[in-house]
Amino acid sequence: MKKVLLLMAALLTLGGGAVSAKKVYADLSSGNAIGNATWTSGTNTFAWTKDSYAYMVVPGGSFAGDLSEYTTVGLTVASIENEFRVDILANGKTFTGKGINTNGKIVLNILQDFNLQWNPDLITKEDLKSVTAVRLNTNSASGSAVITDFYIAKPAALSFDDEGNAEFDLTDLFATGGLSFDEKTGLLTNDGTGGRLYINMPKEGIDFSSFLSMTVDRSGDDIINNSLIEDTKNGISNGFWGSKYGVNFTVGDAMKFNNATNVNTIYWDGNTTAGTMTISSIKVKANVITCSVPGTPVSLNTLQYHNFPSGSNATATWNVNTATDTYYGSGSSDPSNYVDLTGYEVLRIHRDDATGFRAFFINAAGTGTNNINDQAAGTVSWVDAGKYWEIDLSKVEKYQDKVYLNTIKSSAWGVKNVVKDITLYKTPEGAANYLLSGKGALTPSAAAALNDANAKIYDATGITGTGVELTPANPNAIFVANAGALDNDKNVCVDGNIANLVITDGKPFAFPEGTTASNASYSRKFVNEWGTVCLPFEMTAVPDVIQFYTITGIDEDELVLEEMATVPAGVPVLAYVPEKSFDVTAKDAALKDVQVSNSTYPLIGTYEYKEVSVTDDVNYYAISNNQFVQAVADPTATTPTAATISLGAFRAYFTAPTSNGANLRFPAGEATAIKALAGAGEVSVVGIYSANGVQQRSLQKGINVVKLSNGATQKILVK
Repeated sequence: MKKVLLLMAALLTLGGGAVSAKKVYADLSSGNAIGNATWTSGTNTFAWTKDSYAYMVVPGGSFAGDLSEYTTVGLTVASIENEFRVDILANGKTFTGKGINTNGKIVLNILQDFNLQWNPDLITKEDLKSVTAVRLNTNSASGSAVITDFYIAKPAALSFDDEGNAEFDLTDLFATGGLSFDEKTGLLTNDGTGGRLYINMPKEGIDFSSFLSMTVDRSGDDIINNSLIEDTKNGISNGFWGSKYGVNFTVGDAMKFNNATNVNTIYWDGNTTAGTMTISSIKVKANVITCSVPGTPVSLNTLQYHNFPSGSNATATWNVNTATDTYYGSGSSDPSNYVDLTGYEVLRIHRDDATGFRAFFINAAGTGTNNINDQAAGTVSWVDAGKYWEIDLSKVEKYQDKVYLNTIKSSAWGVKNVVKDITLYKTPEGAANYLLSGKGALTPSAAAALNDANAKIYDATGITGTGVELTPANPNAIFVANAGALDNDKNVCVDGNIANLVITDGKPFAFPEGTTASNASYSRKFVNEWGTVCLPFEMTAVPDVIQFYTITGIDEDELVLEEMATVPAGVPVLAYVPEKSFDVTAKDAALKDVQVSNSTYPLIGTYEYKEVSVTDDVNYYAISNNQFVQAVADPTATTPTAATISLGAFRAYFTAPTSNGANLRFPAGEATAIKALAGAGEVSVVGIYSANGVQQRSLQKGINVVKLSNGATQKILVK
């Protein structure tokens, strides 16, 4: 399902639990000193008289929980008498930081400057997932320190919009030596003695290879020298090619920017001129990987509105480009009318700002209380670059398996706003789920596309350059790309061929028509010995490992099976796997869509999750845990009821007339009848015994006592 999400970090307010803000400051208006220490909030003075049992937990309540994303501890010491240190209590252990014995701005690298007390082992990200406190601790006989601020910070991160624009946050900057920086106002001060202004980069670095420019927007005195970068992984340490305030990377080939894929340091040295400068932003522009959705947008007002529940045509209110509290529909949240959006995947409400909305759908009970609003995380997202709200229709509750929209209104009663249009999207049959193009960093829409666990095909032929590696949420997703463009080690289709096709069980799968695979593989574990398999490439039986069967008939309650040495691509089959797990591979395989097995009772397969509903005259059967699973509607119900079988990807079901009843079983004692295990749920057979208690490998003729994993015991008669 298509969804274009603006990836944003949510800021968590100070006050306990895990924090997620970019930079979190301590509230120094109060503090609780322990033992021989004191904290004077008026002067922000931490003082102590002895080095034993004297510390202060950093106040504010925000320095506990999962802090694994934070990399820096920073504090400003106005004056100091004797040494103290910062401790982190995490994962049941105490980690001590380097001793602080000087004033000024102090920056500590959490993963490099904190080690286990009395031990050289450094703190780890795993430790930081369970922080109980951060505290100031004494490290000398007596002393004091005036601390004007204290914070923890995440490293710099760039989020590019769909036009390749991004900027560093001012909280990413910090200064040392003769330079000082106020991140709240952007004021940089140079006392004339030098110093350095840094961007707090992530340890793994940021890829600059596709950057086009970097611009420092500033006013005031000229107090810093040319900017410098370091990319230690690639051995790059050089000045930018351009001025210190405006860098044009397109002329920087001599400075190796095309190879700077792990820039982990950016800094400016202060010059010897005292003065002040105000930095308002540091912006970058890059080539980016963008994303679009195939298909032509359909305006919502072109679809027919209906009366509910009669289904007769009705007229919908359509208010765009005008201030109103009802954009579409009846304006009422009761299910008096509807428009059928079934088959569409995305609904977009286009506007110029992020003012919220409410959309009412008819829910499963046939009422209009199914309200999807701008707060519905995971279902709704605001896409700033495109200026639209987007609803993922796959996550909207259905009415009789249909997506019925009733009305779209403003976010609150009587509040009037303006929308420009309301459109719908769906993927054309057989098309890629997403179109990717460009090079460099992922835009929010491209990152969201890769995060779509239901996406099966990405058209990446628009990606330029070489060596790009893309990681999709769906491990079975196929990337159609040009040779050399992607560095993925599997599931890349170039000129109609996939060099290494690796299919993960249970995840959705599709492929462009006419695709071949030089190498293909699939692995699976069974709960017990019997199951169904449907794969897009040819399979060959392996003695004592896996045998394949098709259903040729039903003899009373017993299936009549015919063994298959080779299974054509796309044909679903029964599989007998005595060791309960198997791997199948193929070479130079022509991939096929799901085929219907050529048998008296054909199996119907699927390459993705599927639900099969029962009908009046047909029984639907699948196999789970060595038993048949049957979809049966409740015959005693006064109103029709639905019953379904849920199938995972690469499985199959079959149908049989209702006259066969619910007693179907496998032949030759390898069977388990449905009625014998009725109501047992997802269980497995743990033992089979004869009537006199002798354990048997499988069901034998006569009475068999079957013990189940849920503790139940069933008797099965095999004729």
